[in-house]
Amino acid sequence: MPGKTLQELEQENERLKRQLEVSIRWMRRQVEESVHKISKRNVTKMSETGRDDFLRENQEVIIGKRIQDYFGDLLLLNAPKETIEYLISSEISFYNLGKNPSLDGFSVIGSYHKM
Repeated sequence: MPGKTLQELEQENERLKRQLEVSIRWMRRQVEESVHKISKRNVTKMSETGRDDFLRENQEVIIGKRIQDYFGDLLLLNAPKETIEYLISSEISFYNLGKNPSLDGFSVIGSYHKM
């Protein structure tokens, strides 16, 4: 650096200031985009959680209605009460297995075996 003149140092200083300003604007934009993405993800997650909570509350009713639509009233009237309860239990277990793949399927198999 001893070979640089004052004018060269001032020019380099101005160039570095411009680069710093560009870098600061870029970093601010990146931070704003990240905050926006995180906020959007949180809103999506909250709406999914609300939907999942609603489905969890009405899960047995929804599954019971699906079973009734599939088998019909006549078959369900003639089936033993325990069979229907085990069928609903196994369908609930299957639903939970679909929501959380890390669970094992033995609860589903066990419920179907009881029928």
